Amino acid sequence: MARWTYVLAVPLALYTLAPSVVVAQSVTAQTPAVPQAATTHVSKEELRQMVAPIALYPDALLTQILAASTYPLEIVMADRWVRAPGNGTLKGDALIRALDGQDWDASVKSLVPFPDILHTMSENIDWTQKLGEAFLAQQSDVLAAVQALRGRAEAAGTLKSTARQTVTHEGSNYVITPAQPDTVYVPAYNPNVAYGTWPDPSYPPAYYPPPTGAYAASALATGLAFGAGIAITNSLWGWGQPNWGAGNVNINASRFNGINANRYNNFRANGAAVTSGNWQHNPDHRRGVAYANPQVRQQYRPGTGANSAQREAFRGRAAPGTSNIGQNRQAPTRRGNAGTIQRPNAGAGNRPNIRSPAGGGGTAQALRNSPRTGGEGRFSGAGSQNRRASAGAPAFQSIGNGAGARAQAAQGRASRASMSGAARG
Repeated sequence: MARWTYVLAVPLALYTLAPSVVVAQSVTAQTPAVPQAATTHVSKEELRQMVAPIALYPDALLTQILAASTYPLEIVMADRWVRAPGNGTLKGDALIRALDGQDWDASVKSLVPFPDILHTMSENIDWTQKLGEAFLAQQSDVLAAVQALRGRAEAAGTLKSTARQTVTHEGSNYVITPAQPDTVYVPAYNPNVAYGTWPDPSYPPAYYPPPTGAYAASALATGLAFGAGIAITNSLWGWGQPNWGAGNVNINASRFNGINANRYNNFRANGAAVTSGNWQHNPDHRRGVAYANPQVRQQYRPGTGANSAQREAFRGRAAPGTSNIGQNRQAPTRRGNAGTIQRPNAGAGNRPNIRSPAGGGGTAQALRNSPRTGGEGRFSGAGSQNRRASAGAPAFQSIGNGAGARAQAAQGRASRASMSGAARG
């Protein structure tokens, strides 16, 4: 009898434990997983890697590059326009009149007198887009990375005043300006030499060698070199400067608006223009290219958040509780004579050794598949032969080809229509 009592006791004991186990499993199954926040912050090491090729540029030129990098598709359009027959030789007033027919952002237009820079940004669109995304999300961190590298360049003996540039200090910050008021000398340098021993071996600096013959090889080997001076086009130059102490970019609204002065009647509602003294990104000039950074994407999503407030500023309405009236803006219309530009397969394009933030690759691929408009003729320029080769496909290789391009074109039109509809509301 005792043996049967023991045998029965074991299953009864297990039976009394079973409900608690089942309940525990049920509770665990019903508890939703806490979503992890997307990692969008770019480290200081990655930022130094990104800005290494441009950190030693004059402040005004650096500003133009940073602002224009937030409009990657217009960078490509402008580069192709410059390389179209007859456009590359335009100077002065003739260039200004020709540029008036293009509805690009003023920052992009201001890079047209610097065709090598524009072409480098276009050919290395992955780097350009990552730089722009970082600048939108972490403007002060990007500027801090520039200052950190300038400090290293000074310590290495690379950064100093010369007959072509003037280096001064604002507190602990380095300021670089052209030594001559009417000429800009763009420096060329190998970041692995110019900054001394690179501090982040895991994030080697991006480097894009200049065109062959443009700079003395011996000068590049020892630090920093200058090529031929570029005459300043007054109406395209000097509209913005980094505000190093505040970690943002200040603009001269009058000069900035003057770049597109004759476009306002067609491209901006009621002719209103920028009135703020701080640079602000204009999402219309993305032309449907998605933002890889989810926080930036949310900020500029049509109909919500900061983008809604920004449209009110574009309309010329003050934000609630303020008297600061921003620029007036409506969605751009497609030019009737705009053609689709196809790029021949020019071989493998250069890609910097940059670790991309989460989500960047898909956006870059979408950008490559975007249709190209805003010019005539066929682009045939390939990257400089002395640029480093990559196993990756050339940027924009499928533009204008097949269903992928048509799908991207439809997506861009839908995005612009959504923004336009929200603005009318």
